Amino acid sequence: MEENTVIEQTSHFVFTLLRDQLSGDHLFHNYQHTFNVVQTAKMLGEASGLNEEEMEILTLSAWFHDAGYTVSRHQHEENSAQIASEFLKKIDYPSEKIAQVSNCILGTQMPQSPKTLLQELLCDSDLHHLGKPDFQKHSELLRLELELLENRSISDEEWQKGNWDFLNKHRYFTRVAQEHFQEQKALNILDLKKKLQKIEANELDAQNKEHQIIRPDRGVETLFRVTSKNHIELSAIADTKANIMLSINAIVISISVSGMVPKFDSNSFLILPTSILLGVCLLTIIFATLATTPKVTHNLVTIEDIRKKRANLLFFGNFFQMNLPDFEEGFEEMRKDKEFLYGSLARDIYYLGLVLAKKYYFLRIAYTIFMIGFVIAIISFGASFYYWKPTV
Repeated sequence: MEENTVIEQTSHFVFTLLRDQLSGDHLFHNYQHTFNVVQTAKMLGEASGLNEEEMEILTLSAWFHDAGYTVSRHQHEENSAQIASEFLKKIDYPSEKIAQVSNCILGTQMPQSPKTLLQELLCDSDLHHLGKPDFQKHSELLRLELELLENRSISDEEWQKGNWDFLNKHRYFTRVAQEHFQEQKALNILDLKKKLQKIEANELDAQNKEHQIIRPDRGVETLFRVTSKNHIELSAIADTKANIMLSINAIVISISVSGMVPKFDSNSFLILPTSILLGVCLLTIIFATLATTPKVTHNLVTIEDIRKKRANLLFFGNFFQMNLPDFEEGFEEMRKDKEFLYGSLARDIYYLGLVLAKKYYFLRIAYTIFMIGFVIAIISFGASFYYWKPTV
């Protein structure tokens, strides 16, 4: 049986099948879509240099690839492959070629995972509309089809986000498909991005109107951001300085204990200056440690405190024992009320300042003790060596 006769019989069979058994709700997956896929498959196959036998298998696969929708839209690839096998067996088509047709159809299952060139060409043909200028028209037909079949409404946001995810994950497998469709597909993705941004902007405007949110001025935002950043950086500087004091004095103590203490029996004049030095180092370590010791104040708040604007939810010590619904309600109240929000930010900065004041207070004492005490220790060492001669 000649190739053109096989294809002609197949095209007539598929047309009749879809006309008589496909529901009218299939506004996208219908005969027109199948015909477009067949034409695209022929174009891509010829551009890929397929021989006559390969072109025949690819064309037959394209005709049958959505025939399974007449049975069910779920697992329609398996149904399509079965319909193709049964029809081709009736017209005595070679079994090895029937297997190739079935494998091509099954290769279009989502997520697509073609393993041969013919399967790749069919996958690219099936989704060629993603890279066509009229993509939006086909997209809306598919959306309406799903709404009719699933008996539900699909919002613009849900649909456009679904399209965005699908197009970004999709890839054309063959070079010829990329050459023909990739550029327009990129433009379609850009168009989708603009639609999503418009939808998000409209939703934000609606939320602002609903909750009467007054957005803060840029200057106010900058003020709080810079102030908080400065406080955090100053806290980090204080911790770094305290760590330096801890390290230096720990080293001095280690050297003094290992180098001086064993000599006390024969050089008793070293006892006093060494004791002074160790005492200075110990006091310095104590105050440096106090400067870095975290202190969490617990001012637990209730939802009633929040409603009366007496609470600050920006500090974890105030809300860590609240249940999640109360916290979410309180945070929403703060977000909607500019006065409450600014007040919470101001209180948070104030308490950050108190923490910084404590850090730098203890750090100043530690540096003062180290500076004065170290000088005294050195002087005492000098005096000891001068007035009490070392034992020879």
